[in-house]
Amino acid sequence: MCESWWDGIFQWPESKSNTTVQIPCHKIFATTMGNVDADDYERQTLYARRQCGSNGQWGWNNWTNYTDCLNLLAMQEKDSSTTARIQGVVSYIALLLLIASMVSLIISIVIFVSFKPLKCLRIKVHKNLCIALLMNCCLYIIMNLLVNIQKLDISTSLPWFCKSLKALNIYSSMATINWMFVEGFLFHKTLLAPFHQNTRIYLFGYYFIGWIFPAICVLAWALSVEFLSSVGEKLCWEGFGNSNTIFIVSVPMIICVAVNFLFLINIIRILLMKLRADNKSDIVTMKAIKATAFLIPLLGIHHLVVLYNPSTFNRKLVSIYIVINVMFQSVQGIIVSVLYCFTNQEVRTVLNAAWSRRRMSLANPLSSGTNIPPGGVGSNQNKQQQNRLRRQSNGSNSFSSLIPPPQSSSKHSSSSTMIIRSNENGNNQIIVDNDNNIVKHTDL
Repeated sequence: MCESWWDGIFQWPESKSNTTVQIPCHKIFATTMGNVDADDYERQTLYARRQCGSNGQWGWNNWTNYTDCLNLLAMQEKDSSTTARIQGVVSYIALLLLIASMVSLIISIVIFVSFKPLKCLRIKVHKNLCIALLMNCCLYIIMNLLVNIQKLDISTSLPWFCKSLKALNIYSSMATINWMFVEGFLFHKTLLAPFHQNTRIYLFGYYFIGWIFPAICVLAWALSVEFLSSVGEKLCWEGFGNSNTIFIVSVPMIICVAVNFLFLINIIRILLMKLRADNKSDIVTMKAIKATAFLIPLLGIHHLVVLYNPSTFNRKLVSIYIVINVMFQSVQGIIVSVLYCFTNQEVRTVLNAAWSRRRMSLANPLSSGTNIPPGGVGSNQNKQQQNRLRRQSNGSNSFSSLIPPPQSSSKHSSSSTMIIRSNENGNNQIIVDNDNNIVKHTDL
């Protein structure tokens, strides 16, 4: 009988004489090398071996055969280096996409807050979603620059900063998903009851769901991780995803995405019912497909694809998971900006109107030194001025018509005012007084 023996790597058990003892490599790695995933090795029949001689002494000059395990460890190291290279390339690509998302989100937010016609409930929800995504992008850029590119170990040098970044990152992710839930709820509710909305009540509820509730959940999670979990003793909460405390923030996010998925199904069902009246099956199918493709990124349904990290059951899928997850996180700002702002018909109408007014003001000769003499519309000098402006209009297409004001009791309509209508359709109107000041500028 050979006694139990520690060979410097593994504690070999007591064994019978004249036997060869085999221990699976994954057991040895699990006890001595915690960074090796044992689940991968359970599917492989690779062992470390040790010979117990007939005299009750360990044979082979007390040597252990780790050949298979060393080969397995080399395979593991190769996989890790491949994953590291993929992560490096993906980090730079993600940084560029995140910057593009950040720029597009900033432009969208500026547009939403700059024009009064874009103050309805729906646009306010779009704006808050863009703000949440912008916060998420900025935090990802900071972490990407510090950790993946600059290779700074902020977990040891600035542990409080590292923990704060993680908490804020989880908060921004949760706020983003919650605002996507609000988008789905608002869209679904509008289809069912488009004319019954109390804007103030709904807006307060949306703010609570989008900003306040995630703050409560993340605060509870951070306190529980720091003071109630063993993860709090580790640098920068390393391994927090494996702690039970993660359910404080993950369960609400999963519920929001799951409910949005149900919203998506019902929305598509309602759209199909409304489109079937055309009696064109191909058109109905294409419209349903387009609506589905449009709503999936806007409602956050794509988060279901990256809901579970495959590293817990198959390390070979980790690289694919990393690429898909990073790409989704990086481009969702661009997608939301394009679909909710840049291609939004309401936004485009407001921007076109603003650009038309700007172009008209630049082309207006009244603002570039052309003076209208006093005396009213009926005077010969005013008529000459009108003819001159009409000739300028014909040459430059800046003005298409020049007509006198209608006789009315309005405070701007008198013999001392004149109206200039610009553009070919006469859509814009300027009222000018005797002193050549623009009294009123409106869109007809």
